[in-house]
Amino acid sequence: MKRKILVGMMSALMIAGMAVPAAASQQEKSVTVTTNIASSFTLSIPSATSINPGNIKTKMSGVLQVTGNVDADEQVTVSVTTTPLHNTSGGEIDYVITAGNDTEAFTGDTWNETELRANTPKEISLYVNIAKNDWLQARAGAYTGTVTFTAQLTNVSSEPET
Repeated sequence: MKRKILVGMMSALMIAGMAVPAAASQQEKSVTVTTNIASSFTLSIPSATSINPGNIKTKMSGVLQVTGNVDADEQVTVSVTTTPLHNTSGGEIDYVITAGNDTEAFTGDTWNETELRANTPKEISLYVNIAKNDWLQARAGAYTGTVTFTAQLTNVSSEPET
């Protein structure tokens, strides 16, 4: 009985083996694999800063910095807007934000793909500048103002050829 089963199994294997056709030639196929990494960035801004009365130039606590990963034809544009220092009794103190040793108002900057991915990221130190005359005219009280930073991913515009 064991012999009949063994012979039957061998016959089945031989028939199954005959059913597989031999390859006449080699075949090669390929498939494309893709991925898409979206541009991303992180905006870091100075923290809340307290200004001593009478100070003409006060360094903000921390720096303005953008890090990330964007396409070569993109950049991150940061704009800066301010509201005057004001108190509840209606007093206002105007100020100007400047970068580093600049005396002109800082309204923003851009970070390109290289600057965003650098080992040493581009950082900007910012200062609050209040003119002496504005201090002299300020009413007593606690003042609060706001510096708003807006970051936006933009395409780099190509320069026309000359």
